[in-house]
Amino acid sequence: MARGDGDQGRLERLDEAITVLASGGVYLSREELLDALWLAGRLPECDAAGAPLERAAARTGLPLPDARPATPAVPASPAVGP
Repeated sequence: MARGDGDQGRLERLDEAITVLASGGVYLSREELLDALWLAGRLPECDAAGAPLERAAARTGLPLPDARPATPAVPASPAVGP
């Protein structure tokens, strides 16, 4: 195997992941995906108390949301038609 052949396979897998994410509406460059993967490996798995959002919520006394709403929010005003 020539040097760089393994890198080509990795780039193909990275491009495949980018394509899958884009099909779900998440558009990332190679660099953005690699940054996200790097960061994901360094975030605490079960210690949310140390996470920045949790610390900020604790300072303000506001609770964190349990989950996203099940239905999308309805716009306050209807769309203007032709």
